This record gives sequence, structure tokens and C-alpha cells, in this order.
Amino acid sequence: VEQSQNLTLSVDDVIRHDDDDDEVQSSPTKIICDTNDNSVVRSILEFLPDEILLDIISYLKPYDIYHSLYNLNNRFNSIINDFQLTLHLDISYISKYEFDYCLSSILPLPSVLLRLHSLHISNDETYGAIALFIRQYPHLNIPSLRSLSLTDATITQIKFLFQRLSIELEHISIVTNRTIDMNDKRQLCQLLLKHKALRSCRLSLCDGVDC
Repeated sequence: VEQSQNLTLSVDDVIRHDDDDDEVQSSPTKIICDTNDNSVVRSILEFLPDEILLDIISYLKPYDIYHSLYNLNNRFNSIINDFQLTLHLDISYISKYEFDYCLSSILPLPSVLLRLHSLHISNDETYGAIALFIRQYPHLNIPSLRSLSLTDATITQIKFLFQRLSIELEHISIVTNRTIDMNDKRQLCQLLLKHKALRSCRLSLCDGVDC
């Protein structure tokens, strides 16, 4: 059973004029709507200007953006596809349904790949997630990608993704409890050195002793 989620918006509602000093008093009014009802979301949001909508959407996860708002109408599609809207896709610690939706309905969109700045994939909670990602997108290229986080990946998966994804990575995080020998660690360091734009790197690797 899909749980209902609420979207709360605050607008300034002018409630009355004070007869004594003609001062207009206002108070914030909360509008709560069920985000599972697309028609309600659309009717509440459509009165807002594009700039405000873009700002609101920028706080949402890609899954929420595309699952709730994409293809509602041409205006929403235009805002969602705006190049000012950078995307940060975290497909770790999510349900299998969300994971499958991200892989099948979000990543295939060219407009997403051109604006995807960060990606986090994990085998920790969704077992085999990285293998599924690689199997579905063996030749994936994300030119805009600047941050990559991998959790509990195998050394083979790490090296594969490093060789396929953007060379312009600025931030890399690898956390794994899988045993990685010294030879693989040296190869990993060599791959890291190829990323000339790298600004920060977090490596938490297991050597089979203190894991």
C-alpha cells in the first residue's frame, strides 16, 4: 500500500483591515495537499511563477520530481528540464520500487544525464544494486557528474565505474567492508590520479584484518 505524502505550502493571506488605522494584517495560511493526487498538486502549484517553482523543485529528490510532476503538462516539463536545475541522485537506502523507477524512467532521459552532478549507489541496503546498475547501463556516460559515492562495492565494480563515468569528478567517496588486497589498492590509486579535477577523496577500504 503506497503511503500518502503531504505537500505543505504557505501563502500570505490578507484576512482583514483594521478600521482604526487602516493597517492591513496578514497571517500565513498553510495549504496541505495529497501529493499522490496529481491534479491537486497541479492546481496548487500552477499559480506560482516559474522562478519560484524552480526553487521549490530544486529541494526535491529526482524520484519525487519525476514521479510526481513530470509530464503533468508542458510548463512543468520545461521547468524540470531547465539547465539551472542540477540533479543529485541518491539510489541508496531506498525501496526496490524507487530503485527500479530511477533506473528505468529517470536515468534514460538525456536531459537528466546532462544535469546529474552527484550519484550515490549502495549494495548495503539494496543487495546487488551496483551490479544491476552496471548491467543496465554498461556504457553509461555522465558528462556533468562531479561527485560519486559507492557503498559496499566490489573492487571490480569500483574500477569499472571509474573507467566509465566522467573524468571530471571532483568528489569521490568509497566505503566498503569487502576485502581489497594491496595490488587492487594500488590500481585504485592509479585510477584516482587520472581524475585531475579531484578536490576531495574519502576511501574506507577493508584489508581483511580489521574489517
